[in-house]
Amino acid sequence: DVDVEATLKAIISIAMRSPRELVRLMDTIIVEHDIRNAAEEKGCLLSQVSIDAGLDKYVKERINSVYQEKTLGQIYRLRDVKFTNKDVQGAFRVNAQSARTKIKNWEDAGIVKQTGTRAPEGEQGGKPSFEYSVVDARVERIIRKKLINLEELPFEESEEIGE
Repeated sequence: DVDVEATLKAIISIAMRSPRELVRLMDTIIVEHDIRNAAEEKGCLLSQVSIDAGLDKYVKERINSVYQEKTLGQIYRLRDVKFTNKDVQGAFRVNAQSARTKIKNWEDAGIVKQTGTRAPEGEQGGKPSFEYSVVDARVERIIRKKLINLEELPFEESEEIGE
């Protein structure tokens, strides 16, 4: 019942095409599978549940050694993997320049990159806004599956959480 192609693609993506990371990831998946199936008298094949549990555990444990906690906390507060400067302004209640600075820091860290533009909002038109996307598959999985509880994140006095 496992979609082999989709699973293989997800595993390679989350391992960031690194053989070393792939070994770590597969180890985590197999350990999770063993834990879930310890009561089985005879062995069983990997299930999608075991694979997903291993992927989730791996990204949560590994990501903090790759990026700074403050940077990750900011990205998680966006609650989406695609965003614009205006989305950052709303989430952090900051002006356009402060939002640009945050986005630039995230780009420099390698978590996000500009992936396109969005049409201007409103009747007046105006210039299109840049659209950014989370490009790290590990961070993307954490955001999409809501693996991090926002209340557990460190909170800076100068930041407010937007809804």
